[in-house]
Amino acid sequence: MPVSDQELLANFAKAGDFFRGVESVRGLPWWSPNFLQGSSLAMAWGYMFSNVVMLATALPFGFLAGSKVAVGLCLVAGAAGMYFFLRRWNAGGLVAWLGAALFLLNPSVLTRAVGFEHFVVVVSLAVLPWVFWALVGLVWEGTARSALVFGVCFSLLALAYGKTGLMALPVLGVFAAVEYFPRARAERPGWRILALAAGAVCVLAVLPNLPALREAGFVAMFEFGPFEGWQRAFSTKSALSWLDRGGWLSEGMDSGFAPTTLNGGTYLGCTAVFAVALLLGVLHGGELGGKARLLLALALGAFWLSFGPRSVLGGHFEFLRMSMGAADFTPAVAWFLLVVQVWMIFRLVPQGSMPWRLAAVGFSLVYLLVPGFRLLEFLPIYRNIRAPFDFYQVTGSVCLIGALVMAAGAWLEKVRWVLLRRGIAMVFVVLVAVDVAPYARPFFQERLGQGVWRDFLEVQEFLKTAPEPGRVYAFSGRYFYLMTPWLSGRPLAAEAFNSYLHQRGAAILQASAFLNDERMATYFRVAGVAYVLVDKTDPDTKPEMQAKLRGLFPVVFENENMALLGVGNPLGYGFLAKDFLQTGTDSPETAIAAIGGAEHNLAMIQTSGLAVDEPGLRGKIIEGRIAASEGKVLDEGKAFARASRREGGTYQRVDFEPTGESGWLIFNEAWHPDWTALEGGDSREVHRAMLAFSAVQTTGQAGVTFEFRQPWWYNVCAWTSLAGWAAALGLCVFIPRGRSSAT
Repeated sequence: MPVSDQELLANFAKAGDFFRGVESVRGLPWWSPNFLQGSSLAMAWGYMFSNVVMLATALPFGFLAGSKVAVGLCLVAGAAGMYFFLRRWNAGGLVAWLGAALFLLNPSVLTRAVGFEHFVVVVSLAVLPWVFWALVGLVWEGTARSALVFGVCFSLLALAYGKTGLMALPVLGVFAAVEYFPRARAERPGWRILALAAGAVCVLAVLPNLPALREAGFVAMFEFGPFEGWQRAFSTKSALSWLDRGGWLSEGMDSGFAPTTLNGGTYLGCTAVFAVALLLGVLHGGELGGKARLLLALALGAFWLSFGPRSVLGGHFEFLRMSMGAADFTPAVAWFLLVVQVWMIFRLVPQGSMPWRLAAVGFSLVYLLVPGFRLLEFLPIYRNIRAPFDFYQVTGSVCLIGALVMAAGAWLEKVRWVLLRRGIAMVFVVLVAVDVAPYARPFFQERLGQGVWRDFLEVQEFLKTAPEPGRVYAFSGRYFYLMTPWLSGRPLAAEAFNSYLHQRGAAILQASAFLNDERMATYFRVAGVAYVLVDKTDPDTKPEMQAKLRGLFPVVFENENMALLGVGNPLGYGFLAKDFLQTGTDSPETAIAAIGGAEHNLAMIQTSGLAVDEPGLRGKIIEGRIAASEGKVLDEGKAFARASRREGGTYQRVDFEPTGESGWLIFNEAWHPDWTALEGGDSREVHRAMLAFSAVQTTGQAGVTFEFRQPWWYNVCAWTSLAGWAAALGLCVFIPRGRSSAT
């Protein structure tokens, strides 16, 4: 499968960057200079297991083939997890094999694995069945070993992608309660065993992510993006997608109808099987039928949460509002499926009992009218989820597979002959494979235009020896350009992949830079952007934008698919400012004024207590406006001078040669409170420059070293967790199996 325009290589770029960071600092890195003008690596622990999987396959196979191998291994692991979960949960071998096959043929899995290549989600999908397997073991066996195994499995899910771990919690909690409380008290795991499982999760998954809680206060998150709009767009708006194979039912819908939910992530395909099973009542007889009802209820609950800020009924009306251009029968199908959801609730509760019928009425009203996700958002850990559809497309889809095969097993139990059962199962798998074939199509399609990757590699070869030191700013809506630091060693000033992790000050300055062409050019200079990469065939990089960029910057290298533009007189990785403006605020208005000052060689320094006759002080920025010092005329400052960076730095240390002149040495990596500075061995106070960067006053007679020094407890959290992983894995292997006597 060739290189694509989706996220797989972006995931490798981040994994490879962490690996090189380990080599650079000879330990655990907490800062990377290579993305977003510099960014904290504390957030990387939220997908550390995904990084490990990616690197483990890249080392023997290379980053291109290795990434594809990693996806394939995840699919196999997920199918195996589904098999062992169902077997442990007392399903027969045929049912378990069906579950494994349907995991591989799940449109949600295919969409994420071969459509969008969301690798962290693919890893999460692979781990989730093992979490169910471990949870059944914990409740049924109640041993110290089963508690540790559950802690390991859930922690792997949380470290595959923290968000999917959080989104799985409500479903896992309900599943555990249904399995736990009906058991006799003597057969339930004791509180010590449950505490051991919870403690294992805290050490293995929560502890290494504690630094990220602090770092979240320094990054932009979704402050500069339409968070509410994203949350509404990335939410299921109708059950129509259950039947919308390849998008044929929604053709003609308004473009706001969340294309992410139209690509198969909520496609069921075998809805008719459920309908027949429910109509025939097979789910209300026997063990398999009861388990099918539980998993189907959990899948429906996950679908309810996936509506995000809307209720199910509100999502239905939103869908109708967008359906003006769709086929005439599309709204009718949507109304039918809305009724089907209520009917399913009534069929899932125990039959023939008036109290349960009244309960079904209550469940239906809550399901239709209450936005479940809004209730979860009262918990702080759920407030920054911008794509609620993952409640269903990850956790819900796995539950649905289990429900489908359990229902099929309940029906197949009525078939006497073993060979006939197997034959029916094989036919069923073949029919499902044919049904989901559109979602496997990307396996066989070229994802980039002819020669795009080849031309990108040519650009990277040029950048390796290009004369101007500095960063690259890429204009592309695709993701392969995140390989720039890995291939050429050039850092990227911005990215679309994880832009919400941009340090807040750097994000404010960058957002302020695009108000007009002159400000953009000035921003590129002071941010150390030496080259602008233009992806000429990217549909998101409009011809008008390309023409404007070519008018601003000369072409220094070009081939059929890529153009590399040179920024005039870039300031590299740091520069000396002789004249400056003072401010005490960090508002967006201040950032606009900072760029305005930089156009005239006046650096904005955020400090206080300076004397009015401080050398180089030309004025102040007050409420976003530049005010000249009393008695002085605000004219052009002395030109910024590029500072020379010494060789031998690390991800967390940069050394500059003596400037030879006094002034403000501005280190144009993203500002963070953990940056420190030394000049000739003496500590210097680090100030914010232009909101986005770090700066120190220098005499110019000695070199200046900027060093990122994270709090001591970051390493304590990480190394304690790593030691916990070694201990937990060892104990899982060596502790014998057997029923615990702990209560």
